[in-house]
Amino acid sequence: MFERIALPYEYDALEPYLNADTVKTHYEKHHKTYTDNFNKLVKEVPEFEGKSAREILDNLDKAPADKRTGLKNNGGGYYNHNLYFESLTPKGAKPSGTLKEMIDRDFGGYDQMLEKLDSAATAKLFGSGYAWLVSKNGKLDVVISPNQDLPEGSPTLLLPIDMWEHAYYLKYKNEKKEYVKQFFTIINWEKVAERLEKGK
Repeated sequence: MFERIALPYEYDALEPYLNADTVKTHYEKHHKTYTDNFNKLVKEVPEFEGKSAREILDNLDKAPADKRTGLKNNGGGYYNHNLYFESLTPKGAKPSGTLKEMIDRDFGGYDQMLEKLDSAATAKLFGSGYAWLVSKNGKLDVVISPNQDLPEGSPTLLLPIDMWEHAYYLKYKNEKKEYVKQFFTIINWEKVAERLEKGK
């Protein structure tokens, strides 16, 4: 049975960047619904017994045709939200070590990477979805994906910026750029670096 991550901080710990009502609603309502629905659907597909969420999402063609959309939407919602909530911390800091070196090499610096993430999240992505920092073939990149889809090409997912309205609307209304700007202050770069190492 798939379970949501236990939040590594209190609902109000990300104030003033994300308010407690936003975090609680996002986690307790949206993330819980995706998780519950995903668990129900996986039980109906014996081929996926014992598989990880990522394995399921990378092999949706093996599911019955009438289950694929539900598995993609709810499985993606479960998986992406686990990554999202784990990517946040009240003790925001800048990247260091190998991650910093790769950012400098592949983007020209930290600020340039943030500019690319901001553009992806607020300009290139139309409607709901995610902007991602990913790694593939030893190189960092920024990509987008619609809805709860995973990025194409199965890269290592390092950092998701959730651009569904439920992630920011209670606090920022339609000010997406302000949400993204404040999101950058509470990124858990240690967790991002950990994912980078695991993906090597």
